Amino acid sequence: MNGRVAIVCEAPVERFGWEARVWNGLLARGVDAHLVVARANLARWQPPRDFAGDRFHVCPTHGRDAVRALGPRAALHNTTAGRLKLALARLRPRLAHFAGPDLAMEASLPAGCSLVVSLGPQHVCVTGIGEEDYFGPLWEKAAAVHLPDRAVEARALRRGMPEEMERAVIAPGVLMDDVPRVPQNGHLRALSIDDLNWTQGLEHSIQAISLVPGCDYRIAGEGAHLSALAFARHQLGVTDRVQLDSSGNPSSLLAAADVLVSAQVIDGLNPSVPLALAAGVPVVMTQPGEAESLPDDAAVVVPRRDPQALAAALRELSADPGRRQAMSEAGRRVAAERFDADREVEELIALYERFI
Repeated sequence: MNGRVAIVCEAPVERFGWEARVWNGLLARGVDAHLVVARANLARWQPPRDFAGDRFHVCPTHGRDAVRALGPRAALHNTTAGRLKLALARLRPRLAHFAGPDLAMEASLPAGCSLVVSLGPQHVCVTGIGEEDYFGPLWEKAAAVHLPDRAVEARALRRGMPEEMERAVIAPGVLMDDVPRVPQNGHLRALSIDDLNWTQGLEHSIQAISLVPGCDYRIAGEGAHLSALAFARHQLGVTDRVQLDSSGNPSSLLAAADVLVSAQVIDGLNPSVPLALAAGVPVVMTQPGEAESLPDDAAVVVPRRDPQALAAALRELSADPGRRQAMSEAGRRVAAERFDADREVEELIALYERFI
């Protein structure tokens, strides 16, 4: 593919995140791909060490850091949009793929640069939900929209995305370290890997755990909802069985789990679900929305906001190791067929080539 591509995201970007995975996949195929972090507070966040090089760029939030990274003109641009404009003007990409809508709607692109924007569950279900036609400027500005599944596409259409809008539904690929399984400790080990916010329904999953004797539960994630979850586990009397951790290596987390729990209350497939399937960890999840599903032998799907249904599914899996093993094998098969990382990058390249 001829033409420079910029993947644009906000800090913090992680080695296991979508942006880094796609960036590295593009580089491996000889694409002139650059990763741009649009809002980097270097006092609180530092890029992973293996992100050094002339294809990784940051737009610092603090003036002195910005001048050092972007040159003297950065002193005249004290907004994220202004500094991002400088960074993209230097790069002069033929296409900029933004990992979310807010930055994309603010951005000023170089002449001849096409805009592709990714929309995920949080964007189409929550962002600007109280504003009529919030995404109107985005539909006008973007050359194409990238969506991770059909449920998110359906929700985007209800949020005003034109039927004729150029778009690509591309299932997320999975890349994980090969970490040996941690032996079972006798209890069912449940795990959630989520941003700690209300959309993940984690209070419902904690309530479900309180109804499943002999089940330990680990929630790995960060966010503003941490104190509410700590109170929920205290109120439900499961402080000794529910562990709240910061985010970590998904491979290591899944290696020590017997089942992944996703109690998400918005449309779209939870990003942790493909990871669990690829790791061979059975999945109990809430309904992802219209036009989206997983095979029955790979995941147990229950209604949203129904802790009793979640608990019943966990009890059944706890009592049936054979079924867990069958789900593990089915999940690996589904991940290989549907969430292949090489396929994801190839489909993104095919999307980019339509606009370069």
